[in-house]
Amino acid sequence: MSEQPSRMVRGLARAGDALSSGSRSLRDRVGLVRPPKVTTYRGYGTTSEVRMRGRVLEAFTAPAWPDSLEASRLDTLAATASRFLTAELGGVAVTGDIGDHGSHAESDPEGFVEVRVTGEFRPGWQVGRMQPNGGAEAEVRVLVPPTDAPYLVISDIDDTVLVTDVDQPIRMIARTLMSPPGRRRVIPGIAELYARLTGEATGPLRAPMFYLSSSPWNLHGLIDRILSQNDLPEGPLLLSDWGFTPEWAIRAPAMTHKLRHIEDLAATYPDLPIILIGDSGEHDPEVYAAAAERLGDRIAAILIRDMDDLLDRAGPTALARLDEVAVPSIAAKNLVEAATFLADLGLLTWPDVTAVRQASEPDDSRRVAP
Repeated sequence: MSEQPSRMVRGLARAGDALSSGSRSLRDRVGLVRPPKVTTYRGYGTTSEVRMRGRVLEAFTAPAWPDSLEASRLDTLAATASRFLTAELGGVAVTGDIGDHGSHAESDPEGFVEVRVTGEFRPGWQVGRMQPNGGAEAEVRVLVPPTDAPYLVISDIDDTVLVTDVDQPIRMIARTLMSPPGRRRVIPGIAELYARLTGEATGPLRAPMFYLSSSPWNLHGLIDRILSQNDLPEGPLLLSDWGFTPEWAIRAPAMTHKLRHIEDLAATYPDLPIILIGDSGEHDPEVYAAAAERLGDRIAAILIRDMDDLLDRAGPTALARLDEVAVPSIAAKNLVEAATFLADLGLLTWPDVTAVRQASEPDDSRRVAP
């Protein structure tokens, strides 16, 4: 399917909007409409302005994802599927307050809302509140990087952090929808590498971490839980809106979605060099090469997990794009090679490399079948 939506896709988007609006209107007349709630996502900002992010939905109680490694796949499927059966609410006024400062915004047609609040904010994680008109307030965490941060890190998730097998769609979908969070595996050593980059392995937060993925926002809670239980540094997730829209079929292409967020973060933090981390399984090399062409020396390094051997690829691949940009880059076969590359650039220390090497050794406790 073309990246640009066809007339049929645009028609489906309009039909979906009309059906949703008609359904809500009918339920409103018979008293079945539930009050709005805001599902919050980690926000970010600077010492003078922060962004509080979330999505306004009709209030509902979704099944919790099971904790047990022996949990039924059907229980996990029910919990995951329920996140795709929500009723999004557009045009809802939402207030956001953090400390002594506040502002408001209105949710878009898909329920997404971003409240920008200006004021004076301390570096570190801040806690604010968001509240939709007619609904309950919800807590939101907001990241303000240290004023002396040396750089910011933007990382892909699938097959960069989580073992996902995006090259095997059926297996990927089954794992995503049906594998309990406790059974999901991360790349051995990735938590240590990221803790070293953010400084959290040895002390307080030194550099901010952002997770950028084309996965749908509906999986935000699941992805966040998996990252947390595997000790990945806390950071805002930047995911994608899936569905028939007037702009795109199903979802925005990875190039459009990821490049937009990379450029936005570059504008938000104009003094911070950017480290881009991804894998060669899909489009990261092309996206990051395009970012380097647009942003030039704002990109401090590009690190790609080279999966070509794992995918049994032959001949020129997307990795060749990295040779075309004047930015330090590497297609690393393993995380020790990646950490060594970053140390050579002065972005990590040699003790950091040793720690990553030790953490990357085989860990049978995480080798759980999907």
